[in-house]
Amino acid sequence: MEVRPLGAADVEAVQGLIESDPGYNERITGAPPGAADAQGLLTMRPPGLSAEAKVVLGVFEGDESAAVEDAQSKAADDDGSGSSEDHGFGATNSGKSAGGGGELVAVVDLLRGYPDESVAFIGLLQVRRGRQGRGIGRTAYRLVEQYVVENWMEVRRLRLAVVDTNAESATPFWVRQGFEATGEAKAYENEAVTSTARLYEKALCWAHPHLVVRESSIAGQGLFATAPIAAGEVVSVLAGRKVSTAELTELLKHPPVDTITLEEDLHLVLPNDPRPVIAYGNHGCDPNTWWTDAVTLTARRDFAPGDELTSDYGTSTGIPDWQMSCACGSALCRRLITGSDWQLPELQDRYGDHWIPELLARQNR
Repeated sequence: MEVRPLGAADVEAVQGLIESDPGYNERITGAPPGAADAQGLLTMRPPGLSAEAKVVLGVFEGDESAAVEDAQSKAADDDGSGSSEDHGFGATNSGKSAGGGGELVAVVDLLRGYPDESVAFIGLLQVRRGRQGRGIGRTAYRLVEQYVVENWMEVRRLRLAVVDTNAESATPFWVRQGFEATGEAKAYENEAVTSTARLYEKALCWAHPHLVVRESSIAGQGLFATAPIAAGEVVSVLAGRKVSTAELTELLKHPPVDTITLEEDLHLVLPNDPRPVIAYGNHGCDPNTWWTDAVTLTARRDFAPGDELTSDYGTSTGIPDWQMSCACGSALCRRLITGSDWQLPELQDRYGDHWIPELLARQNR
């Protein structure tokens, strides 16, 4: 599948997708789809938001991949994508876009910088009805998240609203994608429907735009600066799903798993599909980054172009039986890194308060 922005030439394909499932419109507006709904989706935006800040993305599937999915759909792990804000819409026309690129199977409305520059708002995610229940919603969301991370580097969070009249189908899907309720609720009125819209957010992994993935002399691939980064600059903000120690132990049996400790029995696991840029950061026993809070890495000293970013895994991992060998090449290399390194006095002196908060709290108990 591939994703690309939609425009005026795609109105017919988008309209066909919308009209294939009148049930969604009826839950949201109390009426079936209107003849101009696609045009409205492609053009309408909140007051004060520029036209450039609105992007409607189409997710396309070629004939060959569609045939493969048809053959495998019964055996696939169905994520229930058709029962979410992923509203599926099937075929009143062929679904072919005037721009080419196969069948339009999903459409996503995105607002950049709404309500502020660090947020992208998902207006809706719809999947063609005849394609629901096959994991397309999950794939569409993954492609959209990747689009935001790669093209809108200032965005740190994704935000959306679920209307109560659509919550039974929408909420489970978005929760599975990692969204959490903010506790905010707003009155919702649309034609014949009066309801409540509840807000959900998901934090995104963010990496400094001057970092790229390259082969590393430390291990495998690493992160390297393409331009100077000053000491004190934020180089990464982590995000992901929270798991218990027992859950993490099972996950670690199937690497790669990128994780940090949040609390005694709570860990943050970074996404792996796609794996975020910051996940390629290698360990170093004399690192050039350190922690300023539970999820934020900052430059410990100035970076020159070509410098490899490193962090001390001992400052972020508190799993007692975890360990890894190290060949970072530093004069301070410990050779063996463990989940108990937070107890080492020399590291406590070296890093001061620059630890994951849970590990700092353990030192002070």
